[in-house]
Amino acid sequence: MLVKLLLNSSCLTGRTINKPLAVHCPYAGEFTHSVGGSTMKASTFLAIVIAAGVCYSSSLAQVKTPRVDKREKIQKERIKDGVKSGELTRRETRRLAAEQKKIRNDEARAKADGIVTPRERARLNKELNRASRDIHRQKHDNQKRK
Repeated sequence: MLVKLLLNSSCLTGRTINKPLAVHCPYAGEFTHSVGGSTMKASTFLAIVIAAGVCYSSSLAQVKTPRVDKREKIQKERIKDGVKSGELTRRETRRLAAEQKKIRNDEARAKADGIVTPRERARLNKELNRASRDIHRQKHDNQKRK
């Protein structure tokens, strides 16, 4: 019987690399004690399946970025307040919203491999700093919504 598995190497390297693995195991369905080492092969196969399952389930764990999420929420509120008070024009609002969308996409891309590296966190932080500065500048540039 040829069994195909998708091994996820994130539990060893910290980075996710999905590789298909084809395992030929003539005793895949036979987990009884038998003569000639077939139990050993079946248990080896079982160990591979369990290891693959553990690696796969660990890669599904949600990567958390609470500081980034908190700053995104605060910036969203600042933009909403600017719209409500008339400090932001429609064009400024669209640009700021697009900037926030890019940050969310970059955050999702950073989380996609199961780990957010310090370099990725620094990049997100830099983008959030720039967005915060842009929000301040747009709210205080003396342009009002008509």
